[in-house]
Amino acid sequence: MAVASGFKPEGRSAIVTRSRILATAAIVATVVLGAQTWHKAFRPGGNDLTSYLLSARALWDGESPYGLDTPFPYIYPLFLAFALGPLVLLPYGAAVIGWFAASVAALGVVLRRTAGSALAAAAAVLVTFNVIQNNLLNGQVNLFVVLCCVVAVASAAPPEGGHYVGAASHHRRALTAGAWLGAAIALKLMPVLLVVYFLVRRRFGAILAAGAIALVLALAPALLIRGSVESGFSRITAVYSQYARELLMPMMTSPAGDASLAYSVASVVQRVFGIAPALWIDMLCAAAVLGTIAAVDVGRWRPRGDDLAAGAAYLAAITLISPKSETHHLAFAIPAVALCCAWVFTEGWRAVRLPALLSAGALVAAPFAGAAEGPMVTAAMVLLIAAVMQLPTSCIRQRA
Repeated sequence: MAVASGFKPEGRSAIVTRSRILATAAIVATVVLGAQTWHKAFRPGGNDLTSYLLSARALWDGESPYGLDTPFPYIYPLFLAFALGPLVLLPYGAAVIGWFAASVAALGVVLRRTAGSALAAAAAVLVTFNVIQNNLLNGQVNLFVVLCCVVAVASAAPPEGGHYVGAASHHRRALTAGAWLGAAIALKLMPVLLVVYFLVRRRFGAILAAGAIALVLALAPALLIRGSVESGFSRITAVYSQYARELLMPMMTSPAGDASLAYSVASVVQRVFGIAPALWIDMLCAAAVLGTIAAVDVGRWRPRGDDLAAGAAYLAAITLISPKSETHHLAFAIPAVALCCAWVFTEGWRAVRLPALLSAGALVAAPFAGAAEGPMVTAAMVLLIAAVMQLPTSCIRQRA
């Protein structure tokens, strides 16, 4: 990466020393978080991974994972339970270690794609450390979903120079991007927001591929489920009807367990105006957030070729749209935070605008804000998206 404006060039020995310090810090942090994850996974009730594995075992035994008596309810499409089949065959401790290691690796790839340098990656980790440790300690799936989304955006972006080499290259990139996005949607529904990103760029092939892949991955596992009827379609319909009726709709229309910790725009509107949770409020607020970002995309990001910045903004918007956004959902903001950190280490502190600094400060301070945490995180996400709007193109070129 280019030397940051206002920073003096470093000697080779200084660079090596810094790299060793960062590597040592990363190893120590990983070991500490790994030990904490192990402890949490073996507490009574375990963590989210415990419930994922119980749900996966139920699915592979021919039962529906929805409504299963687990410490935490399974609220995702069936693909996650299906994909975890191999981990079910391992001893529980091995599954915990494997899932933790894969999660750390997923985070590393996301940071490499977005931060671009070790210093920027380290800064992004510091800003989002509470989010990262929350996802790792609870065995959450979000880091894998973010990885799929970032790779989807990277795969669809034009190669260096801005031109495809023939139609075959264009179609291949579209199919690859669609496959990654389809996998993200099959794991967790909210990445469907990226369809707007591809729609703005008229990548219809990627959208069709994403829809096809998501449909296959989400529905095929339901064929494992036994039922009183022999029709596979009937089993699929029954399982997903239960999913929509008992999980999706209640999540859309009922308040979070602690309203002060909900980060969506709809939750803020409901608290400010004293309005009861309602689907129309969620839909209206979601349309406002997504419409604003799409308008900026059409007017700024797409004409400049700032595809990674646009993708990061759509992902950060997931927290503002999801009806029950919580700390672990802030994993979707990591790419945007990493891009802003890359801004610091390429352009220098003087080039960084106020929204980026305020957003970083709010994210770091929010866990200590008590009842103000929810509104503070909501404001941090709005400021983060505003900061991404101001990023210079030189800081957000497509990462290798």
